[in-house]
Amino acid sequence: MNYSLASSGLFDSSKINDHQVQKNLAATAAIVDKSFVNQSISDWWNGVFSIHTQSIGFKDFCAGEDFYLSKGISGGTCAGVLVGEDLILTAAHCISRDSCKEKKIIFGIDPQNLSTHHEKSQLFSCIHIEYRKHEKNMDIALVRLDRKAEGIGPVNLNLNQKIGVEDFLYTIGTPFGLPRMYSNGHLTESKSSYSPFDDNTNIPAYPGNSGGPVFNASTGLLEGIMVGGGTPLIYRPEFKSESVPCLKWEMYNGNPDFWSGSVTTQTRQTGEAVYKSTMVPVSRFDDQLLRFLN
Repeated sequence: MNYSLASSGLFDSSKINDHQVQKNLAATAAIVDKSFVNQSISDWWNGVFSIHTQSIGFKDFCAGEDFYLSKGISGGTCAGVLVGEDLILTAAHCISRDSCKEKKIIFGIDPQNLSTHHEKSQLFSCIHIEYRKHEKNMDIALVRLDRKAEGIGPVNLNLNQKIGVEDFLYTIGTPFGLPRMYSNGHLTESKSSYSPFDDNTNIPAYPGNSGGPVFNASTGLLEGIMVGGGTPLIYRPEFKSESVPCLKWEMYNGNPDFWSGSVTTQTRQTGEAVYKSTMVPVSRFDDQLLRFLN
């Protein structure tokens, strides 16, 4: 089930014809600054809202690169996943008790119709942070929504087994504001330089993937939350779009000088694209958090 065919490693998950992926996709939400959600009085009465968008090209990508002509959500996007009828898990650095009231949580965004009106039933508010730890060994928050997410099934967690390096994993998130993007890979290390309690993967992850769920492709269970990523974006003066330096998705070519001027981190030397991302696995959730999830 390797759908990540683009050089970016990203694939529109709404196009994946797999029941379990679609079920988990439905439970995955975008977390957006409320200032980027529009709702006029007329929209409110008609039960709709709209979202500020911008071209991914505005993120300094070179013309012709993956998703260059795509629209993304403007404004501090992260992802989260429904784990209870009115609870979502996300990364702690995505939301705080102070910023809770400034965030909107949106389910079911259609990437192909991002600039159109969306149903008000898809839009939720953060009313309380039930749990939040953002320290050396944890980057997890549990958010209470303003109401139950009717019609959306919470995901199931892997509470019994640790992830193996052979397990095929995937995440769904909002990289660069692109909603519902799928990328996949495997566990690569049991610990990371970020934290001894986080696991490294080779899943492509970018700004906006934080807080996204990481699922086991075989079982469909939630294995963890994405909290950080290094990207294969290469930025060099010789890459120009209309005489302006720009970003390209690139493949590692085996040359030790390849990384000179790069904005990413070398993690392995192969002929494939190089990715590095960090997740907090379910197996490391503490008892305080698990009391909400059992």
